[in-house]
Amino acid sequence: MVQKNQAEMHANLCERLKVTNLGYSCLLDIVFARTRKPDDSDAPCLLSKFPPKTEYHASAFRIFAHHGAGGSTTPVGKITRLRRFMDDFDADIYFVGHVHDLIAVARPQIAADSNCRTLVAKGKIGVIAGGYLRTYTQGATGYGEVRGYSPTTLGAAWVRISPETRQASAEIKIEV
Repeated sequence: MVQKNQAEMHANLCERLKVTNLGYSCLLDIVFARTRKPDDSDAPCLLSKFPPKTEYHASAFRIFAHHGAGGSTTPVGKITRLRRFMDDFDADIYFVGHVHDLIAVARPQIAADSNCRTLVAKGKIGVIAGGYLRTYTQGATGYGEVRGYSPTTLGAAWVRISPETRQASAEIKIEV
């Protein structure tokens, strides 16, 4: 194994897991395709490519993901950064990390239909995805304690997607 420094850790991890390195931020599409009738009993499966040209129903969601940036210690500052990503990038769902917090934001965007005759609302959902780094730990001093950060809430935030209805909802699980 070739030794790699910390700056290359992300790329090395992607290489070892044999997954695409999407970098510090990315836009990607998640497409749900139903190739059988809804009443078929076969369990869903994950495909990395579309099935052969057959009839299928597809529902796509555009995802924006970012490692996180900002450095704000207040919830308002963290939400402002998330909302800026939601303003600057065209996506349905936004994930932001780095700031070790659990926050969900729903935000509508007004647009026109394809004929430009009717106003429609497009729902956007954003989450600050949480963290697993304790700010204060008995017997150890981390950067959070050194900088005087507030204690962090451990856990994760995620988005539950319903492809049939094109609905998405954020969920937060907190470790107690």
